Amino acid sequence: MKKIAVDNLSELERALTPYGTTFLFRGQTKEYTLSDGLPNITSSFVRKGCIPPLMLKWIFYTDELLRRGGLDLKRPDLLPLTQGPLQHYGWRSFYVDLSSDASVAAWFASYAFQANPELHLCENTSEQPVWVKLLGASYKPSEETGHLYVFDKELLRTFGHTLVSLEDELTTDCPSRFQTQKAWLASIFLDQRRLDPRSIAAHITAPADIFRALAKSAGFQTTNDVFPPPEDDKLLANLLNLPLHLIDVPNPLFPAYSRSLEIPEYQETIPKHLPPTTALYSPFWLSDVLDNNQNEVCLHVPEEIFYASIQIGAPIPRICEYIRQSDVTNIETNELICYPAIPHTTTYEKGISIRKDQGNLYDVCGITVDYAGNELVGAGGSEGYRYELIGDQLIRRPSPTDCSCGDPDRHTLHLRAIAALDEMLKTAKTERDGHIIRVHAA
Repeated sequence: MKKIAVDNLSELERALTPYGTTFLFRGQTKEYTLSDGLPNITSSFVRKGCIPPLMLKWIFYTDELLRRGGLDLKRPDLLPLTQGPLQHYGWRSFYVDLSSDASVAAWFASYAFQANPELHLCENTSEQPVWVKLLGASYKPSEETGHLYVFDKELLRTFGHTLVSLEDELTTDCPSRFQTQKAWLASIFLDQRRLDPRSIAAHITAPADIFRALAKSAGFQTTNDVFPPPEDDKLLANLLNLPLHLIDVPNPLFPAYSRSLEIPEYQETIPKHLPPTTALYSPFWLSDVLDNNQNEVCLHVPEEIFYASIQIGAPIPRICEYIRQSDVTNIETNELICYPAIPHTTTYEKGISIRKDQGNLYDVCGITVDYAGNELVGAGGSEGYRYELIGDQLIRRPSPTDCSCGDPDRHTLHLRAIAALDEMLKTAKTERDGHIIRVHAA
């Protein structure tokens, strides 16, 4: 690893000249080392740990975003493509951010990140005051010495780091962070704790204003130049359109809500008057507020079953016991299921309904709620697909009444959740109270 100190823009440009397309770059305002004195460049999972239930939820959500954008979810290299957006929008992953553009790295070497929780006083759709908590973030010009690391791609691979080019793999028709930042990812798996220092070709230091000058020459000057705002970045807009969730605040003057997924926010995104399409959600069970028919059973389940990655098509004997005994079997979470939203909608899914039609034929559809602002204004079921119950399996039987959405994979998600619940019921604790069965994961 070469150590290069430069004092002006010309020296910095000359120092970068030898490093072309076979190299990647990373900028930092601070240097972090381990006891061996070598750079400690590591992933957010190593620094902060993994939270498995949340990880399942947000990997599922990003999978759906990418699938709707045309990505083949059966690709063997899907993991980094799923975690890449989460990483770049401020959540955790197994990967380290790198860039193919030294000017992007120079920007990060010369602007210091700051983030602090913020409370915004807003009005809901009934003009009642509410607090909205979010993570406000900014990049301020640094006055310290900046650090720019140059990585050799081949050496990264040699020392066991998987490389993925998000700028090439996740092309979009609109600006996004990973396109703007010409983003690559380098993995940190298994017993790895950092990017192997032997893969660093050079460590360049310079006063922060020198790095800023290089970034400015490439058009990276303001935060918006590096982090496009949600009106341009549709992926970011989708993340920010997720329901706001009621949180517990001691002695609150007004109800307080937070993002479903807390990520750093660099632009003002919360209006003073929240529209009906901004859900202010308080967890509840739909089966507690609606009348059920006499031969209906409702399973109250943890929300993670809706985000599980599991094979479908195997027998589901535990669920089939309920299906055979009831005209309607509802599987419900007390949350709103986090599918990527249709813009400007107030309709969300809350579970799955399995409805007996005739004989051994059943319709499997989503349980939907209309949630405008902080009010539940309607509930029902979406159109579904028809299946025949043969033994302990649901076998698809196309019907003229099937949903006409043209997205069969969307309905496959219902089967995945049913399979995940059947697996959970092997060890779960259940409690029955009339037509309601509460399922608690072991």
